[in-house]
Amino acid sequence: PRSLFDEGVLGAAGEDVRDGAETAPVQRRRAHQAHALVEVRRALDVLAAREAAERRTADDLALLEEHLRKRSAAIANNDTVAFAEADVAFHLAIADASGNRLLAGIYASFDTSLRESVTDASCLASGNDPDRADQHEQLYRAIAAGVPDTAQAAALGVLDQQTRLLDEQG
Repeated sequence: PRSLFDEGVLGAAGEDVRDGAETAPVQRRRAHQAHALVEVRRALDVLAAREAAERRTADDLALLEEHLRKRSAAIANNDTVAFAEADVAFHLAIADASGNRLLAGIYASFDTSLRESVTDASCLASGNDPDRADQHEQLYRAIAAGVPDTAQAAALGVLDQQTRLLDEQG
């Protein structure tokens, strides 16, 4: 079980931080956790992308396309919640398309952390597409074309972009 501090409900001094601005220690902890998640994803996303490029089915590709469409619609509507849902669903679908059940299960086990990380790194508040380099589309195309090396590079590009967005936010 996680403590109220771990959940971001209480600050280090026991103050309730839910209904006000986060304290500096809470902000630092969240930023550290977001960067740590990106580091873990570097290993998982590379494996998922490579294996998905080798093993994806037509149904997998259709699902990935659907998630990309929902992601684009969320950007157009400046809907941060829908954006996070579609983005995370896209990455979970890549893990599923890998055909590696253990990998997909590991990935799914931190889906809440993924949503928080995606939301924290989102530029939607300013109306910008957080994926300026269109890395998600490149990742999809590489998986669809069945090119593992290109899929790996695109997966790393997505994570590089997320790291830049996190760094821009301080």
